[in-house]
Amino acid sequence: MYIVFEKQTKLTAIQIAPIFHIMIFIQSPLKLKSFYLLSALIGCLVGSSVSAQLAANFTADKEGGCSPLSVKFTNTSTGTSATTSWQWNFGNGNSSTLKDPGATYFTEKAYTVTLTAKDGAVTSVKTITVTVYKKPTVDFSVTPTKGCAPLAVNFTANAQPGDGTITNYLWDFGDGANVQGAAYATTQHNYSFAQVPPVTLNVTNSFGCYATITKNSQVEVFTGVQAVFTPSTTTV
Repeated sequence: MYIVFEKQTKLTAIQIAPIFHIMIFIQSPLKLKSFYLLSALIGCLVGSSVSAQLAANFTADKEGGCSPLSVKFTNTSTGTSATTSWQWNFGNGNSSTLKDPGATYFTEKAYTVTLTAKDGAVTSVKTITVTVYKKPTVDFSVTPTKGCAPLAVNFTANAQPGDGTITNYLWDFGDGANVQGAAYATTQHNYSFAQVPPVTLNVTNSFGCYATITKNSQVEVFTGVQAVFTPSTTTV
């Protein structure tokens, strides 16, 4: 590589030799002089080039979801070499030195994921946030809780979305019937025969996280009273 510039009537060229010395040739009508500079100067120039290029970067196949959340990380760092090393901190107490690792998150919160790339004395860092969304909290009440068949029972959900909003209520009335939809925070069901049905409510939020509760003895349906009589002999 030559850098050539003109200074009055003389030409000066700088050559980087394969042995990483710099040779300066000054050409004049009278004589040729050469000077050698220390190879340490080249080392500094090369080191500056590497540090300017190394950039840690990565992507996650999922940056949010419900517990347990498994995430695959893909290393997209640039300016790397065969000697580049990786240090991952997943934010959940675990770490890795693999190039493309994965992690699983259980607790519902936000995690800071950090990739540190090192090449010699050069270091580059990249972070992203992975969030495990809160699932809903679920309960429900019924009225009446007891009665004779046929018995109409009203069900009322007492649920919070956790994160996001509630997108679905799924009621299983325990007698083979069920109903679901975003509008079914309250509903009614008719029981036609005697039983103690297990009633289940499943609630899902807008992130796809769900929670379920089952109550086994919340409703008790008795046999209905039936009028039975035997006519007596009558004389007209």
